[in-house]
Amino acid sequence: MSAWIPTIQNRQCAPLWIPTIVSRKLDTRWYQRQCPLLFGEHNVPARPQWRAINKEYEGWHIKLDRVFWIDGEYDPWRTLSVQSDWAPDRRHWNEKDARYAVLPHSVHHWDFFVSDYVSEDIKQLQKDMFTTLSAWIADANNSKENGQEDNNNDSTQIPSKFMYQNTP
Repeated sequence: MSAWIPTIQNRQCAPLWIPTIVSRKLDTRWYQRQCPLLFGEHNVPARPQWRAINKEYEGWHIKLDRVFWIDGEYDPWRTLSVQSDWAPDRRHWNEKDARYAVLPHSVHHWDFFVSDYVSEDIKQLQKDMFTTLSAWIADANNSKENGQEDNNNDSTQIPSKFMYQNTP
């Protein structure tokens, strides 16, 4: 259930004048209570510490290996991600095995959906992710067994239609 919680934080019940199958007890207070219940008590600042976070992680200039950056074309969080239309163009950055995907006509978390009804783009991306992750894990296991440092020479690539793109 914890993976489901973030996708419904925007209060999914209908307005008061429309019948709903979602309990109206699931209000903002209920959702805010879930974080400490799921992740323990912690001190969340009243305002995001975005300057400190950007300084530590380099903001849009963050460089990581063996990572998937996946956004929907209409994902409201994409403007804050490394795939923002205002972020630096990463297509020519020398990042080993960093994968970028902007799913056409999609929103936040649609890449997590698994059913016969998801778009072919999502199905293909999920297959590519599985193949790539399997190769990364096999690479790491082989390096570990051979006592070698992982050279990260995997050539598995997500098809170019999913590569980083600035969408209009």
